[in-house]
Amino acid sequence: MFFVPSNPPHKPQLITTVQGLGTTSKTDATALLAKLFVSEAEAELGPSVLYSADDDAACGVDIVFVHDVYGHREKSWTKSSVCWPRDLLCEDIPGIRVISWGWALGAVNDRALSKIAEESSIADSMLDDLVRLRSGQSASRSIIFIAHGCGGLVVKEAISTAAISRIYGNGAHNGVATIYAHTIGVMFLGTVHSASPGQTLGQTLAEVSRISPPHVTSTLSSFLEAQSDFLEKVATDFKLFTRDIPVVCIQEDSPTPAGRMVPKASAAYEAGPCLTVDTIRADHFEMVRFSRRSDSGYFQILGHLSRVIQGPSPSDAAEAKEQRCQVDGKFGVTNKKIEILDLLYFEGIFGKEKSIDIGNEHKTTCSQILAAKASGDTESAFHKWAESNQPLFWVNGRPGCGKSTLMKYAFYHDKEMQKRLERWAGGDWVMKVTVSLLEDGTQPQKSHEGILRSTLYQILSRRKDLISAAFPTFFRGPWPPLAPFNTIVNLTQGLWGVFAQEAHRLRLVVFIDGLDSYRMKDEQLDAQEEKALLDQSTDTDEGDRKFDAAERALTENGYREIAELVKSMADQERIKLCVSSRELPVFSEAFQGVPNLHVQDQYEKAIVKYCAGRLEEEAPNLAEVNLLSHEVAQKSQGNMIWAKFAMDILLERSLKAVRPTLQALPDHVGGTDGLYMHMLQANGPNQQRAAASIFRIMARTLRASIIPPSLLNIAFALEGYMDEDGELRVLNDMDRTFTYTTLQELGERMARHIQTCCLQLLRIEGSPLEPGQRVIFADPAAKDFATRPVVCAKLLGDTAVEFPSLIDFDLSLLSSHIRLVQCFQPGVLRPFMQTASYDRPQVCPEAWVLIVGALRLAGRIESELREDDHGRRRVYMTLLRHLDLICQKLWAKSLQCHQPIFEDENWKKKVPILCRQHWAGFEPMERGKSPKRNSFLTLAIQANLIIYVSTELERLARALPTNDEKSAQMEDLLRAAVVPAGPRSNAVPASNALTDDYRALHVDFPVTVLAETITVNRKTASFPRAQASDLVTRLDKSRRT
Repeated sequence: MFFVPSNPPHKPQLITTVQGLGTTSKTDATALLAKLFVSEAEAELGPSVLYSADDDAACGVDIVFVHDVYGHREKSWTKSSVCWPRDLLCEDIPGIRVISWGWALGAVNDRALSKIAEESSIADSMLDDLVRLRSGQSASRSIIFIAHGCGGLVVKEAISTAAISRIYGNGAHNGVATIYAHTIGVMFLGTVHSASPGQTLGQTLAEVSRISPPHVTSTLSSFLEAQSDFLEKVATDFKLFTRDIPVVCIQEDSPTPAGRMVPKASAAYEAGPCLTVDTIRADHFEMVRFSRRSDSGYFQILGHLSRVIQGPSPSDAAEAKEQRCQVDGKFGVTNKKIEILDLLYFEGIFGKEKSIDIGNEHKTTCSQILAAKASGDTESAFHKWAESNQPLFWVNGRPGCGKSTLMKYAFYHDKEMQKRLERWAGGDWVMKVTVSLLEDGTQPQKSHEGILRSTLYQILSRRKDLISAAFPTFFRGPWPPLAPFNTIVNLTQGLWGVFAQEAHRLRLVVFIDGLDSYRMKDEQLDAQEEKALLDQSTDTDEGDRKFDAAERALTENGYREIAELVKSMADQERIKLCVSSRELPVFSEAFQGVPNLHVQDQYEKAIVKYCAGRLEEEAPNLAEVNLLSHEVAQKSQGNMIWAKFAMDILLERSLKAVRPTLQALPDHVGGTDGLYMHMLQANGPNQQRAAASIFRIMARTLRASIIPPSLLNIAFALEGYMDEDGELRVLNDMDRTFTYTTLQELGERMARHIQTCCLQLLRIEGSPLEPGQRVIFADPAAKDFATRPVVCAKLLGDTAVEFPSLIDFDLSLLSSHIRLVQCFQPGVLRPFMQTASYDRPQVCPEAWVLIVGALRLAGRIESELREDDHGRRRVYMTLLRHLDLICQKLWAKSLQCHQPIFEDENWKKKVPILCRQHWAGFEPMERGKSPKRNSFLTLAIQANLIIYVSTELERLARALPTNDEKSAQMEDLLRAAVVPAGPRSNAVPASNALTDDYRALHVDFPVTVLAETITVNRKTASFPRAQASDLVTRLDKSRRT
């Protein structure tokens, strides 16, 4: 970050400016300046041992002080001739060695800053000095860093560099690695850690740098702004590497004459339980200068140092021990490892891999493709990569060309690759992991979090002894954990922790299939975006390509992010990655120069063999089999999916018409004139209309970012939300009795219907009756085709005018979710209520997932509802009110039918009380307590359902009998809006195993809506309370506290 140029600043030039900062005389300005800045000529660079009990002692603590920019290694810590690290600290903490390390920027000009890439960083210089100073027995001493201002940035970079050296380095860096290994604490005094609102970190530092000498301020500020990305990386790396190291952030409380140096919001950062934040009542420069022990600031720093050196207090240690004993007594150490593995695991962790079957003929084909040599080469590019030091290999090709099959074969079956990887490892332990991203899957199946969880799960499930090294805080601490577990910071640190433990024995090989399925977050198209896509689509191939381009624009940032993530992972000498994706410009640019395999170029030979085999088996009397097989392969352009569908069509027709049929087939699968459309249009009009409806349901489900629908979801949605008499189907179901058998038959009929109408474009996973079972697209090519509006339009033809609108499809999906929730009854699907540990009642997780899906669909419907569409508004409000009503009835019915697993004499007394409580307050939790909710409105607020909430509040104001009840209800709702009732940090929702995306539901509700509603109601229902804005302010302040 900082580098060492040459010329010192000239102090006299500053005096006039400093006078303008608030001092009243030239003498005062000079005195102030002497405190703040020193020239390079006056600066003393490098380490100075201010005090040492015993330089060569192997035990004890080294406390390393690093001053601010333009500071001094002694003067910055001195007041009234008392250098407190030397004169006070050594007497209060026995056995320490006090080291002050000096550094200087010198002249900060364009020429000096332009050379920074060629010079050694200040952090590297500090590490080298400390390694030399700590040679011999003292190398094993513990280290605490105390940094002031920008000195904290130097310390952050130094610790990150030392950590990386320990985790990924070799013997030459062992000295630097020991710095990280022996660091037991870090204290920051007035250091910028995070950006101010509306700024980058570089801009915030640039603002702070204005206290610097004026002739360098503009250049230094510009430099800091330009280095924002690097500064963010240093800050992120530091948080990762110090997850288990105590860190203290101390803020200044008083302004300097130039104004406060570091805003309080920037002087700390969010982290885990090892972070402490404190404030010293002094300005930025006086907060590090003390002349006596009675100074409050010195007393605070001494207290923090003592706690770091001594470790937890006896009471803290006793409490932690008690918690560990409770955990170990209940779970045992082995079971605690299992608990951590359970947190890493998610449904579908191996993606589509399990659905790929590699027969013997495919194994031969894959082996030939991986072993294929380019012209003039003596070995294949893939096998050469496996043995070389090249970290990255890219498998690419068109959709459907067989990339996933090839990746699975390489990972599990390629013996030649395994031999070469072992030669590359040179005797080290080779750990292979596979990650399969799935665009239609849950959030972890297509995200950075999922890649880390899958990688760690595969490593730690095979080496459970490394769990404590990966997650020491969680392994040693209380259970359930006090901090969130599946965060990017914690997971990344966990992976690095494994490398730190096995630094010289582990080689990691990661296969990541489907980079083009990666998403930064659940991406949704709002109504306007979707209309824009529809406008760009036409009934031509060119229109489809425009649609593709517009859709890709929505996810291109995600592609860039995963490409950068892959390259950063590959930037380590002990990691290899083999990744696959479609041929997209983002990946072609990112992986330029990387060894690669263009799959479809190799698959034509395999297609010839496949076609010949099928023709010989199914059409033994056909002449010219070899020629026809080559014609099919040539027309397929290496696309195995096209070849399979084409062979299905050819073998269904007369053998005499095989060649004309082949010539008439489109040479591509997608688009309105591709092979998929050709196959679908071979069906009758009714089947085409049904396929269009099912495709639209699948597309709307994806747009609403809910889990893929089940067979029963689709069956109910196809019926629509109104019956032939204009009645809502959810209300009709109140008088209709579904049974286990009738639902099973409905699911089986739906499965056959999908197979007939949609051919092989959709795949069904699981039992037809399972509510968590999914209907998904067979592959990305099928999804790209089926979700295009122009495809549905062509399938419908002249009947498109009668086709339901998008909002009607969403209302039908909402209705289907509610109708399926109604089936959670004893003897049908399963009870709506189930019990967790110790017979604690909660909503069934599968039912809760459907409720969350309904709320997300409701949010989408609200974005589409027009103000003058009163009919659909009434339908929408009725559906949500019915959802609340039916859930409360199911909750009471399940409680009354429930028989506790363990004998409970008081259960009958508990049932009436539980029945009166609202079902929304019993969210299923794997660990921890359910969020407190007293009504469905609380959930609606958290789902941002503005129309529903405001309409219900107006109705509520008229319905509640007393003003006290109205006020209490309103305050509860305001609290839910300002302080969203998501799970506590140590709570784990049980539905995570099904959706893994709980956070997407909980967003900040615009409290102005509630405030406006209260204002209206104050006129009509006379609320006897303070203005809503006052209450919002009070609650928001409570949340920040």
